[in-house]
Amino acid sequence: MTAQVSRPKPSDVSAVLAALLQYAAPDDMEPRLRQAVEMNPSSALARSLLGVVKAEANQSAAATALLFEAAADKSDWLVQYYVAQGLTRLARSSGEQRDPKVVAEAQAAVEAVLAARPQLAHALALKAYLQNDRDGVAAAARARALAPGREDYIYLEARLRAEAGEFAAARKLLAVLLRPGFPPNVRDSARRLTEQIVDAEDARAGRMSGSLATAAGATPPPAPADQPIAMLRVLKPGEQRTAGALEKVDCSPDGHVSFVVRSGGELKRFEAPALAEVEFIRYGSVRPEPIQCTDRTPPDHVYVTWVPMNAPGVTGRAVAMEFLSRK
Repeated sequence: MTAQVSRPKPSDVSAVLAALLQYAAPDDMEPRLRQAVEMNPSSALARSLLGVVKAEANQSAAATALLFEAAADKSDWLVQYYVAQGLTRLARSSGEQRDPKVVAEAQAAVEAVLAARPQLAHALALKAYLQNDRDGVAAAARARALAPGREDYIYLEARLRAEAGEFAAARKLLAVLLRPGFPPNVRDSARRLTEQIVDAEDARAGRMSGSLATAAGATPPPAPADQPIAMLRVLKPGEQRTAGALEKVDCSPDGHVSFVVRSGGELKRFEAPALAEVEFIRYGSVRPEPIQCTDRTPPDHVYVTWVPMNAPGVTGRAVAMEFLSRK
């Protein structure tokens, strides 16, 4: 076998070095990637990496432009991997309003990656995120088999199997994560996803158990048989999650925001320095409009992820808000 040696472009080298900054100096990563994008000759790798950064910052327009430009380079599977990662993030964050062009480009990128690296577990997981069908289930199962230590792949396969009506199989997958050996945040996420699956199973059978709505202090409407199952955001150390009904969003002139949530029959207040500081995630048939500083009429069923803060009358600082269904 003859080895081949190639000299990378300076812009590609700069892009790789910039990517390493996420572990040492994350605030310097984006400026370095912008420099790599502007170098001549330009770097598709830098564009793809900067596109992922923009997608994670919810800067959809900038992310889409960068990722579509990078996608034109079909010669590098790693570029296609980052394109797939960024576009999948955009597709997931847009919920039911997903742009078909974004989804199609993401799927094409995933297939290009798998053609070059068929055993890459996360490429299979990205394929599963994009396809709510039998191929998606098979991809999720394969990803889980290749990386059995990834709890998020178990959540992914369980959600897809539940959406396919395979409720028992979905609950069996999650039962593994409910064992005492797993961290509390993992067990909590598995328990809550199991509750949603039970609700969907009961709804399909005409028996609404209503665990989600009961936690929010409301009586749930019957769910359609094909209602998507939410894969809840995994809690990070120190974070807590509260189910409830979002009744109001208050904003002060300096941008400070308060979320008023009714949970367990009482009003709770969660605060954040700005709306942009909170991760908003939408599942199923939720209202697609942006979060605004006003009353939420009717209220939304939500899970608020928060961390404790020392402020009178405040339950905690809001980290994320997951909209599970329309009330």
